Amino acid sequence: MKLWYDRPAEQWVEALPIGNGRLGAMVFGSPTSERIALNEDTLYSGEPLPIGEADIQSGLPQVISWLRGGEYQRTHTYINRNWLGRCQQCYQPLGDLGIDFGDSGVSGYRRELDLQTAVCRARYTRAGVDCVQEVFASHPAQAIVVRLLADAGSLSLRATLSSVHPVSLQGVDDSTLAMTGQAPGMVLRRELETVEEKDETWKYPDIWDAEGQRREGAGQ
Repeated sequence: MKLWYDRPAEQWVEALPIGNGRLGAMVFGSPTSERIALNEDTLYSGEPLPIGEADIQSGLPQVISWLRGGEYQRTHTYINRNWLGRCQQCYQPLGDLGIDFGDSGVSGYRRELDLQTAVCRARYTRAGVDCVQEVFASHPAQAIVVRLLADAGSLSLRATLSSVHPVSLQGVDDSTLAMTGQAPGMVLRRELETVEEKDETWKYPDIWDAEGQRREGAGQ
């Protein structure tokens, strides 16, 4: 009961999924520059406000009248403003965990997702050393765990965090990297055709600047 492949994923849809109900990840399985795309189930665009109830009944006769009269734009504007409001939230990606192992030669590569144990695993040989990368999501620990094994010597790597949203990275201690950021207040379209569309499509509250730093006095 395993899904297995003889090369790393190149696109998000080729990565292997893991999750514990709250946290999720897509694991690419690269032996040189690993990417683990992260998700968290409360990360939506919009503000942390109750959606509430919309009074549709009182405005329904007017909306029907406009539709019969061909006033479609007026109807669209009214519905967006009075029935849908600002709470049109879109699920957002959290960010990427990157693990850079260097570009040394790799042979005997295989990656797999064990459907019985829910462990994502990549096996390969680097410079004569057999290596294993394991990634799984633990529900009791509420964590996504990456386990790296080598049958000889030591492993050298560089770990990074990044996001499509404005974020600020901070080293908490020698073993902890924290990422703080801002989710967009509104997303006008779920998918972007080009990166340049982001500024016009994802609307952020005026709290963080372009470099992901909190503006002085903002959000207090």
